[in-house]
Amino acid sequence: MTPVIPNDLKHRLRQCANCKKSESFGPPIVRFRVCGKCKTHRYCSAECQRADWPNHKPRCKENSSWVEQSKDYDNFVASSVTFPDGMGPVVPLHAIYPVLQDWTATYRPLMCISLVNALGFADGPPNPAAYTSPQVFFISLSTVPRLTIKTKGRAAFLVDDASVLSLADFQRSVRDRSHRLYHPDNGQLMADYNRHKAQMDSDPTRRLTMVVQRAYFHNGVSAMIYNKNWYYEDDRTRDYSTQWKPEDWLPFFKQTVANGKGWDRDDVWF
Repeated sequence: MTPVIPNDLKHRLRQCANCKKSESFGPPIVRFRVCGKCKTHRYCSAECQRADWPNHKPRCKENSSWVEQSKDYDNFVASSVTFPDGMGPVVPLHAIYPVLQDWTATYRPLMCISLVNALGFADGPPNPAAYTSPQVFFISLSTVPRLTIKTKGRAAFLVDDASVLSLADFQRSVRDRSHRLYHPDNGQLMADYNRHKAQMDSDPTRRLTMVVQRAYFHNGVSAMIYNKNWYYEDDRTRDYSTQWKPEDWLPFFKQTVANGKGWDRDDVWF
């Protein structure tokens, strides 16, 4: 059995949002600070956080505003709906986004190996498929049936489906209400992609894939859909065929997440 180094991949994939240095750049591993307002971007130093603020400001405001809106809705429900004693929502809506953040940090390596296989990058040495137009890796999530406020992030969600679509197709979902992936937040996701793309260097070998996680949650009183995006950036000429890969990435992805234990390997590198 292949030995596993706990959390090693997770730290390698955590990068400073400004200088792109990995959290595992040490030794020793020093955990990066998280933006105190939006709780999403990580920075290796206060200097990098200040330097990235002009780029991070729009995303930070969007995320912070979204969390506040969900809190306001929870307060509205609490003040306007009468529940029998002992009843009511077990988990408030605003509590889910931090749990989704934790889930993402835990399973980011698994999502990376899944998208590499879903996009065909691991099928062999770089081929014409490696030079296709920008892609989106879309993951549909739902919370586990017996979610409580004490449920660990790694065990809080199930993968309902995951698929690849072109960036052009996702762009259509911004305005086309009949599109299977339509959501009012899609415009913000595309705006964030364009900001991120503009910050990349002009190296033609660099490839950018946007990962979109869409999580559905119903707490017995009200429901909400949570959208989170992040990016996988790599070298188009890289050969992924020499490293470990699952026999069938989607069932493996679903089952590993359903196990609720996290995932890591020492023979996979991103």
